[in-house]
Amino acid sequence: MNMKASLDNNQTLSSLEEGGETSSPGYHHADPFLYRILEEEAKRMRRFPTEAESILWEAVRRKQLGLRFRRQYVIYGYIVDFVCLPLKLIIEADGEYHFTEEQQEIDKGRHDFLVSKGFCLLRFTNQEIVTDIEQVKYKIMEKMEELRSNTTAVGGGNQTTPPSEGLGEAGRVLM
Repeated sequence: MNMKASLDNNQTLSSLEEGGETSSPGYHHADPFLYRILEEEAKRMRRFPTEAESILWEAVRRKQLGLRFRRQYVIYGYIVDFVCLPLKLIIEADGEYHFTEEQQEIDKGRHDFLVSKGFCLLRFTNQEIVTDIEQVKYKIMEKMEELRSNTTAVGGGNQTTPPSEGLGEAGRVLM
């Protein structure tokens, strides 16, 4: 889900660059004013998930895939659908509106920003999640294993995947 405060991009990004990482390691919040707005929206989104978000949450909650995931979580100036903070892995469930040209541009900017901060993003269409959750889980587990091996390798660090590689149908739309 793409949620950005109504501030213009330059103002938002500049305030994030100045104070976006004030929390302890592993937490990536927006500036305090923006964070409060986004957190309220994230709470609302957790109360009223889409069908695909509910299905995916049931598949990843309670460390079912080995690590904890959070849902509708604020990272910098965005609300991400799901995130595994230790691996810096973000999972997005994309509905129909993500296929519009305008939304694809917004998603690409968001993707590039989050990747520049060390996150890896996986995108799945709502249809993929609803019709084949086992395949979606398999792709998530594959990416988790890849990220684990990258972070434990000497000189590793969290490697990111290009936007269209291994992301399901929605990932190909972004390019």
